[in-house]
Amino acid sequence: MSKKITIKNPPRKESRISVVRSPDRRLVFNFSFLTHDRKYGLESRQFSKDIKSTFLTNLSRLSQAPFEQILLLDKRHGLERLPQEQVNFSMNQDFVKSGRFEACLTGLWIFRLNTKGRVIGMVLNETFYILAFDLSFSTYRH
Repeated sequence: MSKKITIKNPPRKESRISVVRSPDRRLVFNFSFLTHDRKYGLESRQFSKDIKSTFLTNLSRLSQAPFEQILLLDKRHGLERLPQEQVNFSMNQDFVKSGRFEACLTGLWIFRLNTKGRVIGMVLNETFYILAFDLSFSTYRH
């Protein structure tokens, strides 16, 4: 069961992105820790065929580009980082308990589904853990 949690600057070191130039470093996506909150999950009524199509297109595009190239893209085409305290949704507690939360890069990372929504997650090495879908633009101030 997921509980609403507030992340108040947990005591951990600031993570730094180390970019090793290699065309083999690709971003991969993990769905194992999606929120149990239906409003922000795959079960959302707002997750229409049009949004699914946009989502798959973006997954394909982001997973084919070298990781360091994605980090250089603007927030409309690449990833955007937000402080955890600016984003509010029920995080899957299994993600926190697994130790991944502490190991991930600082902040929550977002990629856009054009004007249709946002995908929120955390990054560990080249793995983007998808935690929530913000299709109602209600998890943070846009």
